[in-house]
Amino acid sequence: MMDMASVRRLFSYLVLVSCIPIFHVPAAASEDRITFFYRSAQLESVPQIIKDMEQADMFRDNKRRPPIIGFFAGLAAKYPDRTAVWLLGDYQRPTVSALSLSLLFAGQRDKAEAYAREKGHWEAVAKVFAGSYPPIQATPISSSQDLDFLWGAAFATGDAVYVTHIMDWIYDMQASGKYDTEDMFAVTLARQNNDREALKAVLGKYEPTEIRPLAIGASALWSLGSNARQHPFVKAAMEKRRAEAPSSSVGKTLGRLLSR
Repeated sequence: MMDMASVRRLFSYLVLVSCIPIFHVPAAASEDRITFFYRSAQLESVPQIIKDMEQADMFRDNKRRPPIIGFFAGLAAKYPDRTAVWLLGDYQRPTVSALSLSLLFAGQRDKAEAYAREKGHWEAVAKVFAGSYPPIQATPISSSQDLDFLWGAAFATGDAVYVTHIMDWIYDMQASGKYDTEDMFAVTLARQNNDREALKAVLGKYEPTEIRPLAIGASALWSLGSNARQHPFVKAAMEKRRAEAPSSSVGKTLGRLLSR
């Protein structure tokens, strides 16, 4: 039988693995059209993108749904007058679900509900509609899926507001005094190197309930650093924030990420 320390370490590791984000960099060439959409913002191509994603079963993939929903929510929020054209297709149920939720999170509740009802998909999404949601650029971050959602919106629009929100969240974590930034960097490095012993050493400092936020913080740092190397608008937002307070904790953290 495992002792309590071993159970705790195993629990911590499993939670950490479950928090790994999947869409901060393009996983395949087919996703480049989403990850770099903002570069040309060819809105007329959106219906074809939806069809191609549907054909590739991307709307059925639960790991891909958060960034996909974020992507279309970002587009709907920025170009609300264009959404009617994007909804004309005869789409499958997972696609209808994702598009209706995208409209909901973009603040277009009435349009989202009407679309779901028109397509006979209301019962499947009604529970989600019962909640209230902030503007997408203020999405609360409590999981790696929330990060994926925000990055999806960022890649759709090239809008730095989503990057700023992630940086603000990291600042709040640092200001809470509960989490050591060095530990977040250590988690990121250990995960990249698949070093379980290093992970255990870091995670052993924290209570089980603190592991998930720590892991999400590590994912947020990694995503900022990775995307700054690929997307000029991400790098520019980080440099601007760093210049505002270079000696602050978040300023030093951003400087470290930008120097990699």
